[in-house]
Amino acid sequence: MQRVHQVLFMVSVAVLSWLSMMALHELGHVVGAYLTGGGVERVVLQPFSISRTDVSPNPHPAIVVWLGPVFGCLIPLAICAVVPRSRARLRKIAHFIAGFCLIANGAYDLIKGLRRCYYASKW
Repeated sequence: MQRVHQVLFMVSVAVLSWLSMMALHELGHVVGAYLTGGGVERVVLQPFSISRTDVSPNPHPAIVVWLGPVFGCLIPLAICAVVPRSRARLRKIAHFIAGFCLIANGAYDLIKGLRRCYYASKW
């Protein structure tokens, strides 16, 4: 029975990490849109697909694009910084989620960049 609880806990933390990463990433795009005078039409957060934020008008798309991964990385790190040392289990979970967010945002940007290079070479 102990093993079932461990597996359930690991799956729960993995799901929480995925949902947190998507929400924080999209929050960055929303903040970027508002800071640059853009309007957010829709934010799509679906757990089994890639999330997205539709911005129109988008006067500064580069800022909106980059604030997604910036928020998606910095907010989890900031949360890690404020979790007290006396809460060891919570700190471990926060560190795992922060690490997941860092890797996921980095991988997302890498894949996006490689796709752009691939499609640019087809022209």
